[in-house]
Amino acid sequence: MAALVPLLAATACSTAHYPVNEGFVGEPPASRYSRREMLAGEAPGGLFMHAAFSGGGARAAALAYGVLEVLHETRYGRKDEQRRLGDDLTIVAGVSGGAVAATAYAAFGPRFFDRFACGFLHGDMQGALVSRILAPAGLHRLTSRRFGRADMLAELLDERLFAGMTFGDLARRKSPPMAIVSATSLYDGERFEFTQESFDGLCSDLSAFPVSRAVAASMAVPGVLSPVTVWNHGPACLYGSAIPQGPLYRPYGPPFLHLVDGGLSDNLGIRNTIETVERLGGFGGTMRAIGLRGVRRIVYLIVNAQNDPGFEESGSADVPGIVRTLRSVADIPIDRYSALSLQQLRARFASWLAQVRDGTDPAGGDVLARDVEVYFIEVSLPLLGDAAERQYLQRLPTSLSLPPEDVDRVRRAARRLLSESPDFRRLLADLGASVEPASKDGTPRGFACASPQ
Repeated sequence: MAALVPLLAATACSTAHYPVNEGFVGEPPASRYSRREMLAGEAPGGLFMHAAFSGGGARAAALAYGVLEVLHETRYGRKDEQRRLGDDLTIVAGVSGGAVAATAYAAFGPRFFDRFACGFLHGDMQGALVSRILAPAGLHRLTSRRFGRADMLAELLDERLFAGMTFGDLARRKSPPMAIVSATSLYDGERFEFTQESFDGLCSDLSAFPVSRAVAASMAVPGVLSPVTVWNHGPACLYGSAIPQGPLYRPYGPPFLHLVDGGLSDNLGIRNTIETVERLGGFGGTMRAIGLRGVRRIVYLIVNAQNDPGFEESGSADVPGIVRTLRSVADIPIDRYSALSLQQLRARFASWLAQVRDGTDPAGGDVLARDVEVYFIEVSLPLLGDAAERQYLQRLPTSLSLPPEDVDRVRRAARRLLSESPDFRRLLADLGASVEPASKDGTPRGFACASPQ
């Protein structure tokens, strides 16, 4: 009988529990990771610069990384006070694989390039996660109903990259760029963003929330990873007068939100722009609401790592297999919705700009210049001119890891696409900027990464 005790202990359900987001009563948190608290002030270089990084696993992260490399190498201004274009990013919005890059860049600034390359791009995150899940201790923890595979991913991201960082740590930096990470609520299919504006609707304090957990939620592909759960403390303070109830505030109904891959509701990471600017009343209303002054140029950069939407089986009379069919069933609505969102965003940009120019957007001269210039820059794998290279990169798996040579090919594609963008070239000309690559032949620089322990 005594011999059965260890066996029973090993097979008992685990008591592992994911971290619970804190609530607040009466007074909102002092350290707020919100647009106004993070972005208010004079626009650096007169720029409002928003980058949106799409989903697509390590492929998306590598493409975002390549774009950030070029922005870091781009200098402008007088010789005695030159600026790097990457330092002037205002917002970096990310979904899934793009969320890892966006958040890490906001967290680490110039240190991002080595830390992200070694901690994520070249770290075989997928192999490490599978090993952790299949280990006896991992399998035991997963018997808990309050702990899932996405929680393991959050732990791994924390160990490899974020080192315990919370949104309060990001808020205390008090400087752009601000990272906006999006996931999808299983309750209503709506986009949920990890900002204090959203957490106000949960009567919850984002400042103690781990950055790695938000990124894991954005990456939680249904069926592969479990949802990430956040608690709604709304009944405790929903009607409290201290709760900020501005145009971005909305209360949430259910007591718990179960969040999955942000790509299901917004794979390009651009819905936050459409929804926010519409609610705040156009370009001028947005700058005024977040307290940003002196904006002369609005730069919107879309980094799209879309995979190949083609269905090769269309050339065969054979019945397609179940795996290939299910993959296409998942990709089709995401790709169609992304195309419609991009089309809608372009139309809205034209409308918002017209409102500024004709005076129907009552923006003060100290907030937004009437002759503001807008640059719409798209770095998208489907736009690659080299058909063979485009097909190769778009058919890279949407996984957590890629071989180093594939990471470098994606980085080179980002550089090529930026150089071919008419609006990026126009921005360089208007700023008097130049790109000074780390290597003259455009070859991505290497990294000496120690093997993770």
